[in-house]
Amino acid sequence: MIKCRMILEDGSECGKDICCYECEEKETCKLACDVFYDNEPGTYKKCFYAGDEETLLVEFENKALTVIKEIAEISRKKKDLEAKDNEMRQALEEAMSKFGVKKFDNDLISVTYINPSTSISVDTAKVKKLYPDIAAECSKTTNKKGYVKITVKD
Repeated sequence: MIKCRMILEDGSECGKDICCYECEEKETCKLACDVFYDNEPGTYKKCFYAGDEETLLVEFENKALTVIKEIAEISRKKKDLEAKDNEMRQALEEAMSKFGVKKFDNDLISVTYINPSTSISVDTAKVKKLYPDIAAECSKTTNKKGYVKITVKD
């Protein structure tokens, strides 16, 4: 059973391995959290943290099922569209090469053929291994926004 976060965060514990909402002493307990109180005193609604992890996961999945299905369908369509896009780009590249066209521009699209090239980059893993002090001195920290990673299974 997961205890309410209020109890865990403030360090106060009654010793029971139960969420306050589930406890039979919730109305008289001085340690009971108020995360599950509704607008009217004495009226309760279940706090988000009540229940074991498996139950919470099932509840989440049931509530998010429509969104999960929609994301899966969009991801499949996106994958199909990306494959079609790559196929069309390849055909366009071959046609531009065949006819010697380097740039094409109209009201719908602008296409420029870029010749193959070579680029040089720094092998950061090798620099860190051979010159750890320099790598540390030249490193920078970048904050990244949290996100949801989704992998659609075919």
